[in-house]
Amino acid sequence: MADYNAPFFGNVEAPLVALAEQRRLPRHQRMDPATLRWIADNRPAGWPDAPIGHPPMTAARYALIPRGWYALPRVADSIHGLRHGARVAILAAHIARLMDLPVRETLEAVIAGALHDCRRLHDQDDPGHGARAARWFAERHTNVMAHLLPPARDTRAVVIAAAMELHDVDYPTFTDWQRERYEVAPMVCDIVKTADALDRYRLPKLKWWPNHDFLRLIPPPWLHRYAFDLMLTTERRHLEGMSSERAVMTVLAKETL
Repeated sequence: MADYNAPFFGNVEAPLVALAEQRRLPRHQRMDPATLRWIADNRPAGWPDAPIGHPPMTAARYALIPRGWYALPRVADSIHGLRHGARVAILAAHIARLMDLPVRETLEAVIAGALHDCRRLHDQDDPGHGARAARWFAERHTNVMAHLLPPARDTRAVVIAAAMELHDVDYPTFTDWQRERYEVAPMVCDIVKTADALDRYRLPKLKWWPNHDFLRLIPPPWLHRYAFDLMLTTERRHLEGMSSERAVMTVLAKETL
């Protein structure tokens, strides 16, 4: 069973959902059973319930990155860590397929999704963490791409970096420089933003859940349902004692969700 009181997560004296209500969320946050039950109890109504297949493994296999790529070890299993990054990558693969994107652009969105939060220093707002991640990637993209499987070598580092850099910046607040970066790959940037938003169901306040007002690509209801269940299932498995990596891979091993 996971240790919810590990020292580097601070003095977690209550579930995240209670701490959020009290405006006392710690800098480093990890899922807990009470918060996950609250999320499950607040499942939105009206979604289609037909089983949904996972994206092709040719894309989803890029969802998990090495723990050492995170800025701090404590972030790797936090609510912005490996499980979140993997789910964003998986959701990006789904959206890319909906948009009928070629393989190269699909992999760019998937890789950017997996990496987008790797330079976070904590689980609060952490302004500029997208730009920090993009700089980290730009400085070592050759080594990062060499670590990935061969098809990723055809992807464009500038596109992946742009999507990472802009994922945490609202469209109306783009600077002139950021608009130029966005125009390098608008579709990939939009996909990563939407995929990241779809994984907000893990957050312990309803007002923080996905909001289409901030998106340019609006996901269909079935993808909201898939995102919610992907989050719920991977988080449950992690709370049962699985590593973040195994929690994700055991879900992907099933044909549908």
